[in-house]
Amino acid sequence: MIGYCNDVFAYVPSLRVLQEGGYEGGDAMIYYVQPGPFAPSVEETIIRKAHELVERVRIK
Repeated sequence: MIGYCNDVFAYVPSLRVLQEGGYEGGDAMIYYVQPGPFAPSVEETIIRKAHELVERVRIK
């Protein structure tokens, strides 16, 4: 999974997990010394950027 390449800065939850709350949805950020949970748009932002990067390196 791309989220665990090189150094792991934090667990990045999906929107569903963020909405569920609990450890993965927000409490885990304490252990990564982050100020709070990710924004609800984090999953879509990462997916969109990954697609953009694939398009940039795709051989045409």
